[in-house]
Amino acid sequence: MPDEVLAWLNGGRNYTAGVELLRKYGASKFLIDLLSSGPDAFNTPKLLKEMQKIEIQEPGAGRQDEKEVVPSAAISTSKKPYTPDHNLEKKLRIQKIIKDLLKEITHLRGRLVVLPEGDELYECAKLVLTRDLKKRDLWDQLHYFENNGVWFDELPENQVKDFDPADKQQLEQKIKNLMASRSKVSKLLKKPWPVGVKAHHEKRKAEFDRQIEHFKSLR
Repeated sequence: MPDEVLAWLNGGRNYTAGVELLRKYGASKFLIDLLSSGPDAFNTPKLLKEMQKIEIQEPGAGRQDEKEVVPSAAISTSKKPYTPDHNLEKKLRIQKIIKDLLKEITHLRGRLVVLPEGDELYECAKLVLTRDLKKRDLWDQLHYFENNGVWFDELPENQVKDFDPADKQQLEQKIKNLMASRSKVSKLLKKPWPVGVKAHHEKRKAEFDRQIEHFKSLR
């Protein structure tokens, strides 16, 4: 462990100095933004936990925040067989990620109440939305596993394939998926979001419109 980190842990544990050390040793931008909101009942113990995790490494070497959710595609690349140990390990890992996401969402929603209208409020609201979507996706994975005994993303027929627009079946499925995503965004636009958040969803809908028209032209 670097001497300066060890000195921080054994010393007065100044909050601001701790955040700067995390930045120096490659903590993720999201983690730094979160901790930069200041010390509180969530941030202070989180800072200590992250500092204790720093191993010997060059400053700025890059370290992934443990809260980053593992995408379904990344999980699906596992070559492990369907064994009880594998299933239990994966279930516990996903449950931990969900627990961490719930803590983050609660903390971020608290910030939404006090932040003034502007870019910082917009970015905070966007983080709440993305974290909530990831949480829902993981809940769906757990629900499927508990009801079927297998992971949906690990079934052979659900493995991610390279998209081939010449394959008519893949093309139609692509269009269908885009239309479903656009429909979800359209429903979000009916809610009374702050100006910045509404503009974000309008931009997403416009992008879905563009992609749908493009893939329809390939029919």
